[in-house]
Amino acid sequence: MKRLLAPTMVLLILVTGCGPKLTPEEEILQADNQYLHELLQQWYWWRDDVDLAIEPSEFTSPEALLDQVRYEELDRWSYVGNWAEFNALFSGGNYAGYGFGAKWDADGNLWIRSVYDDSPFGEAGVERGWKMLAVDGTDVQSITDFGVAFGPNEEGVSNTFLLEDLEGETHEMTLAKTTVNINAVLHRSVIEQNETKIGYLVFNTFVATANQELDEAFAYISSEGATELVLDLRYNGGGSVLVAEYLANYLAPSSAQGQVFSLQQHVSDRSENDVTYTINKQGGLELSRITILTTNSSASASDLIINGLRPFLDVVLIGTEATRGKPVGSYGWQRDPYVYSLIAFRMINADGEADYFNGFEPNQTAGDGLAYAWGDPEETMLAAALQYYGTGVLGRAFIEEPAFSHTRDVPLGSRWQEEIGSW
Repeated sequence: MKRLLAPTMVLLILVTGCGPKLTPEEEILQADNQYLHELLQQWYWWRDDVDLAIEPSEFTSPEALLDQVRYEELDRWSYVGNWAEFNALFSGGNYAGYGFGAKWDADGNLWIRSVYDDSPFGEAGVERGWKMLAVDGTDVQSITDFGVAFGPNEEGVSNTFLLEDLEGETHEMTLAKTTVNINAVLHRSVIEQNETKIGYLVFNTFVATANQELDEAFAYISSEGATELVLDLRYNGGGSVLVAEYLANYLAPSSAQGQVFSLQQHVSDRSENDVTYTINKQGGLELSRITILTTNSSASASDLIINGLRPFLDVVLIGTEATRGKPVGSYGWQRDPYVYSLIAFRMINADGEADYFNGFEPNQTAGDGLAYAWGDPEETMLAAALQYYGTGVLGRAFIEEPAFSHTRDVPLGSRWQEEIGSW
């Protein structure tokens, strides 16, 4: 989960003695390292658990400094990245790429798991449930690093893909990376079952531009008369705390009005920055329970939704395994060309529950039905949710076929790509 801070710069005055004169590049490097060191001392959530008695000028880069002091036991998320890419993604909802996510099944098939509408893959008609067979003439099973195979995240970089659609027809297409405008809502529909209307919403990322999409999705779901909801966060790696709060306002019942959704808690001498997010009920959907579809790709703001709603709703999780488990959040400090994304706070729900670093286990296991389009009632995880709403029973494994019982993500090339799960 992210919150963006206004750009901040620090002027470091270097007093040199009899040592060698620093080059302009070395002066910039020392200033960058010093700035990061000060941020760690002032804001880092685990600052009391790491050794910050270091000399910043001894490190060859900010990345090297952070790697040295990181709290390895728990911190899997702090990083130094590119400010322009970071800001474009989390503030503008766009990035340079192809606009798809992919996932391996247990048999070694590479499936397209999601596609953004305004992207090269979306405009070419590629959909969830297609298979990727080859890239530039090389079978996908022979590719060891897709970051190398797909090339830099820059507009104009191109590859030739061999794909198989839902009907088994193959398509060869040469596509070039462009600016992908993220649609956070990948799908919304209403399914009628035994005279009950069940809303289904696939929400893929908590980017700052998502609120309007959520407004439109919930207006549709309410207009169709839905009284139950399946929220699909299976690939949602997180994003903005503010967007998580916005979504929670649609999901929480009216009885939770004004109650604490989450407390954002900082280190002791930064407590003036603590924020309490309260429920401000939106929309006409009144839920007493909610089913959320999850995988190990569900993280951060997705975990926050689960933890924040539990005091007010019966939250039922259906998925492949535990969520990623990220009960902490970060700010993005700008010092061009870098962004310093450091864990600076934790999130606590109305019952005081926090520190869920092991994630949330599913109440019922179900495989990820990669061969099915969004909203298909036969898709494994959605089918398990519909069965629960039809019978009220949980417990048995619901795995449509062995290949989907053990799936794994394709390693992505950067931290921000991991959050959106897409190339």
